[in-house]
Amino acid sequence: MRVQCFSGSQGLLYFYRHNAVSPASAGFSCAARCSQIWSWLNCQSLPSGHLLSLMNESEAAFVAALATQSLGENRSHLWIGLHDPSQNICWRWSDNATLTLVTWEKGAPTKTTLKFCVSLSPRSGFLQWKNQHCNEELPFICKFSA
Repeated sequence: MRVQCFSGSQGLLYFYRHNAVSPASAGFSCAARCSQIWSWLNCQSLPSGHLLSLMNESEAAFVAALATQSLGENRSHLWIGLHDPSQNICWRWSDNATLTLVTWEKGAPTKTTLKFCVSLSPRSGFLQWKNQHCNEELPFICKFSA
């Protein structure tokens, strides 16, 4: 559930209540869609927060709606925090969250298609993932604790 939205100099910021696994982890998160375009590695140098990790289908649907609404005509892929740091088809979130949701656009990448960083695909309405070369420059979504 989105509870507040405002525009900032870096993009749009949305607060939402996330579905927690346990009452201790219940709370609000922020998702910011930044209008700047950066490589995946440059996104990791942000002073706070991480590239977005998606924990469940309801969070993924919320983010897909956010991306669809905020991007307008610019239907670009968006960096999220999933990557393969060891380059051995072992995907991890940049914030070390547990990988509980898997939603590849055309099946999981193989050794012949591996590109090591992941974006949300506009072709799927931002509901599915596509592996990308990490040095491509794309807009991105970050996640912060509120």
